[in-house]
Amino acid sequence: MASVAATVLLTAVTAQAESADDRISALVDEIRRLADEAERDRAADAPFIRELRDLARRYDWPWRQTLIREDFRRGNLPESWVIDSGRFSIDPGDGLRAAASTSVAAAPNEPQEQKRSSSDTDVALAILGNLLDQVGRQQGQGQESTGETAATETVSTTSSLHVPQAITNAFAIQMTIAVQPPGGTLVLGPYQGAARDLGYRLVYAPGSDRPVELLRVGSRGSSIVDSAGGSLDTADAGEHTLLWTRDAQGQMVVSVDDRELIRVIDRGFKDAFQGLSLTIEDGTFTIADMAVDGAS
Repeated sequence: MASVAATVLLTAVTAQAESADDRISALVDEIRRLADEAERDRAADAPFIRELRDLARRYDWPWRQTLIREDFRRGNLPESWVIDSGRFSIDPGDGLRAAASTSVAAAPNEPQEQKRSSSDTDVALAILGNLLDQVGRQQGQGQESTGETAATETVSTTSSLHVPQAITNAFAIQMTIAVQPPGGTLVLGPYQGAARDLGYRLVYAPGSDRPVELLRVGSRGSSIVDSAGGSLDTADAGEHTLLWTRDAQGQMVVSVDDRELIRVIDRGFKDAFQGLSLTIEDGTFTIADMAVDGAS
């Protein structure tokens, strides 16, 4: 057992000359090899071998294939990143900035004949809307309205883009991100299909009562895989690290600043993904850097 421990120590010292990621990966592989040899040759007792395997599992990083790696503080948006809506800009020293807004505007009055619809469903909805509008006016302060009320509509402006880069079914997505108070909503995830509407979506909404939500979007619609409630004090304009991993067994883990928020297994998608989508639905976000790694 002493020889095995000495070999592990020597491996750790030798690996110090390598980069951090390479060092950890090489060390994990070597510890696993030593555990296998020790078990085969009976060179160490069972508890020690279990400790070796637990150590390797704790520091394992199976996502060793670099798929996307961008530091937006140093340059422009890559040409391969396709902007679908809204505006994205690069702030030197800060990163990729994008914003979305929601406003209430007056809707133009339309002639009655222009509101006709060829769909029975639209007609029913219009009738229901008129009934609700009448009820609302009757209940308003106990008085009848003598003038016309201007119609209003909610206008939402989102900013979205996608990256047509193949992503393995097992992946790791890491971002350094900041959001301006009071918060906002960012939706991120790998997609499948020409319409980019299938896949997993991570909803990051700091400042809300449900700051992290993981969705599976299939041909029959979307469903919540898991979510994390409670307070997440990251809507402070400061930088925070968002990490989302998925392993070969379908286990997904989401953490913010090393605080684990979600751990769940979902095997709804078994094939590789065709790209990555990102949408700002509300608020102003700045992404300093992003890394997407894959695993075979």
